Amino acid sequence: MNNRRTIGWMILVLLVLVALHLFLNARGGRADARLVKHSFLARSADRATEFRLIHSDAQEVRLVRSDVGWRIVEPFSGSADSQKIMQLADALAFCPVEDSQSDSDLLRLGRTRADYGLEAPALSVAVVNGGDVQDVISFGEMTPSKDGVYVSVEGMDLVSVVSTNVLTLADLPASGFRFRRLFLSDAEVGTLDVRRGFGPFLGLSQSNGTW
Repeated sequence: MNNRRTIGWMILVLLVLVALHLFLNARGGRADARLVKHSFLARSADRATEFRLIHSDAQEVRLVRSDVGWRIVEPFSGSADSQKIMQLADALAFCPVEDSQSDSDLLRLGRTRADYGLEAPALSVAVVNGGDVQDVISFGEMTPSKDGVYVSVEGMDLVSVVSTNVLTLADLPASGFRFRRLFLSDAEVGTLDVRRGFGPFLGLSQSNGTW
């Protein structure tokens, strides 16, 4: 009888240990999934039709895709550098996440998003698809090492850390996205007439590669 009771207790302890092991592995798997998430976009950046960069001083930069390429529509109108916009889109879509904490994790630590500058973020990027805002990514304070920045995504229960390189691509004035080329055509220009205001034209010509 005693042997049967001992065997019964051993089986019960073994079952408890197996259940505990499975529980801890399941929790660990969810944490790892948060750390390896590399995209803040719900859909491909290729489908984005607009980026809205909203700074803490209420200044808004709007970059809109048109039939002739990307354009700046706020705070002024002008051609935008598509390469810079695609660099920003790729960073939001593929940047590695260095660390993540859920809101419940922060609560256990006695902290909230406000402690990371995310209650009133310095910069938010709204990604628009066909007129509907699909993602809003907010950037808060720098990490103590200054190598990372705290980030949150609207609708996600996470505060993440990404490289400051991502913030560098987004935290630009409208002029930083402006297309810098004077001519859109690749054809060689031989002569150029320039006039300032209502003054006379200044004629420039090119000969053997020299103006």
